[in-house]
Amino acid sequence: MSHFVQKTNRSRGAILMAVLGFVFLMAVFVTQFLEIATRQMRARAVELGRSDLRTTGYSAMEVTLAVLNEFKEIDEGINSPAQGWGDPIGYADLQWPAGVDIKVSIEDETGKLPLNPPPEADLKLLLDQLGIDLTDADIMVDSLMDWTDEDDLHRINGAEDSYYERQDPPLKPANGPLTSFETLRYIRGFDEFFFDEDGVPKPEFYSFTDAVSLHNTHKININTARPDVMGMLGESSGFDERSFGDELAGQDRIPGNDDDNIIRSEDDLRAAGYTGDSGGVGYEVAVAKINVDVSSGDKRFRLSALVELQGANNSNSNNENRVRDPDDDDGDEDNHDSAGQNSSGNSSNSPFTLIRLVENANFD
Repeated sequence: MSHFVQKTNRSRGAILMAVLGFVFLMAVFVTQFLEIATRQMRARAVELGRSDLRTTGYSAMEVTLAVLNEFKEIDEGINSPAQGWGDPIGYADLQWPAGVDIKVSIEDETGKLPLNPPPEADLKLLLDQLGIDLTDADIMVDSLMDWTDEDDLHRINGAEDSYYERQDPPLKPANGPLTSFETLRYIRGFDEFFFDEDGVPKPEFYSFTDAVSLHNTHKININTARPDVMGMLGESSGFDERSFGDELAGQDRIPGNDDDNIIRSEDDLRAAGYTGDSGGVGYEVAVAKINVDVSSGDKRFRLSALVELQGANNSNSNNENRVRDPDDDDGDEDNHDSAGQNSSGNSSNSPFTLIRLVENANFD
């Protein structure tokens, strides 16, 4: 009898150990499962959050284009932020998702000196505005012309293959338009004045790139001309750019607010005191760079577009300025690429031409 009880107790002990072992393994399994599920849920929440910001960003871009089109129709032109389109989100006064911050900036590329192709005389005057002496400006401009032209002819102060082949590492001129300001680090003259020995841009680089455009092929919009560009126009056309700038700034003499005077014609130009040659001066925003920044907590999304605003037929007031969110399943072909890439196109129902569109990336 005693032997039987001992055996039974041992069996019960073994069963108990097995049950405890099973419970332990299940606890480990459940813990690991919960950890994995929690990570997946967090990742999914972040993904959904970014997707929501993306959708909001595309909506804000559509609103911005709609506001610009409204001003173009009402005022018969987009001339200056003083018209009221500088804050399209505030102007539209729409309801946006709670907890989401939206900022839109509209930069007039037409207010800058066109750099493709480089205007030789004006470029030298602009470099003079930046404090670069004539001898060095001659080297920089001739070298830029040699870098971008299609031939291998060497300008007096320029540089072609024979110069760049001796560099470390050896280089070859693009013989085509500039596509990025980063390229300036390789061009004779620009490499010395705009970059330090480690290739880091100097303040002069940013002053220059703020005053020139790789995309503008139109006349310079006098309403939005950068200070250095206005100085260049004053030097080339022989007028007092400071007095003219004060006149443009309105009664408070502070540029960039609602009381600024708007130039819409040559009559307006002369009335504001412009006495120079008006041949290279325009009055409208022809090309604009639009940045839409959307944020919520620590999540960020940026949508950037380069838009042609001039030359399109906008007689139909019901035109929809549609920039499609790639997440939309029902719609036309998307004007979109992933971060760092770009796309271009002209929507048949938009009065504007979309030249470039990028997500979470910047372009010059």
